[in-house]
Amino acid sequence: EWLCLRDGVPCPSWVLEPRYHLEHPWFHAFHPDNPDVQARLIRDTPEPFARRNIYSGNRMFANKYEFAGRPNRTL
Repeated sequence: EWLCLRDGVPCPSWVLEPRYHLEHPWFHAFHPDNPDVQARLIRDTPEPFARRNIYSGNRMFANKYEFAGRPNRTL
């Protein structure tokens, strides 16, 4: 869903199915149990991931080639 939104591509209906939502939050980080890390990930994770209980911040799909030469671009 996030990639479709980012690239302006129609989103397939299957990605919206509830079975693709995690029952418990999952944090992708070096210290996933740290409350400060969790708070940062919750704050920075794009909504399509957060809605599915997946928290990994806003850089999970950052591409250094895509952002090269774009100063002040927030990843």
